[in-house]
Order: sequence, then structure tokens, then C-alpha cells
Amino acid sequence: GVSARHRSMDDAIGWSVELLDTTARQVLARCSVFAAGTDAAGVRAVAWDADLPDAELASALRTLVEASLLAAERTPFGMWYRMLAPIRAYASRLIGATEFERARDAHAQHVIRSIAHHTETIESPDPRVAVLALERLAPDIRVAYRHLLLSGPTAACRLIAAFSPISLSAISSLPEALEWLRD
Repeated sequence: GVSARHRSMDDAIGWSVELLDTTARQVLARCSVFAAGTDAAGVRAVAWDADLPDAELASALRTLVEASLLAAERTPFGMWYRMLAPIRAYASRLIGATEFERARDAHAQHVIRSIAHHTETIESPDPRVAVLALERLAPDIRVAYRHLLLSGPTAACRLIAAFSPISLSAISSLPEALEWLRD
């Protein structure tokens, strides 16, 4: 006797996704490549066409948060957007394999840029923010490394090369990175 949208989690997510406009649906689908979430810069890098205005990005993010398809959290690094695993699984099915691979490639490049940025600031007088940012990024570093490794060792080396010895040793949540470096 329950409505169709309440029969399963997949149905509930699907009902919410059907209410989205094309742009918000596209942002949601491409953001499914993030394991731990991202900031607006990550969304722009992975989920957005460069020629569309920032106002539309902000509108799509707001829509996704209001629909409870993205959670938004204010952090020391700015606003952080993340997806629950069932939503991420559903969203990843919204785009074709080619577009998903492009999103994964863009995700890996964004992760490399983020590592390089935080590596620069980790050697500042107060490295705590950079260490926390790298710790938060750890699940996405793992995903990006595995994706890049499929492209070959040279691609994976670009990710490892973004770390400095200090930043690599500073993030305790990524002990396998030392193994990656040795490999």
C-alpha cells in the first residue's frame, strides 16, 4: 500500500532525480566519481562545462542540496559537498561509460592539482589546514591512483610526484602511498 517512490531506496532516489533539471542531473552524475566529496572547485573541474556561468553551478549545487542528493558542510577549507554511497551508486548510472571515464580523468587531474596545492602550503608556518585537507582527500587520492594506474605507471607517477616528502609523510590516513612511491 505504499507509493511507488517509497518501495525501495533506488525508487526514492530515482524519484528525486526525476525532479531535477538536466543541468543538476548532469552535475550529480559527474560528481559520483568523488569518493569523499569535494568543494565547488572540484565540482567545476569534474562536473561542469567551462563555458557555463558560475551562477548556474551555484544554482545546480543548491538544488542538489535542497533535494538531499548532496550534503553540504561548511569546513575550514570552504563549503564541502558529498554524496551518500547509495546516491553515488545511482548517480554513476546516469551517464554513459565514455562520459564517466572523462569524469574520472578530470577527477584524477583535480586530485593531482589539489595535492600540489596542499603540498605547497604544508611547508608553511601553520601546516595543519593542509594536513587536514590532504587527510580529507585521501579516499579520492586512492580512487584517482587506481584509475591512473589503469592508464599506466607514468600516469600514476604524476599523482605521486605531486606530493613532497613532507606532505607524503604527513598524512597518516594514506600509508599505502609510501608503497606506491616504492613501486
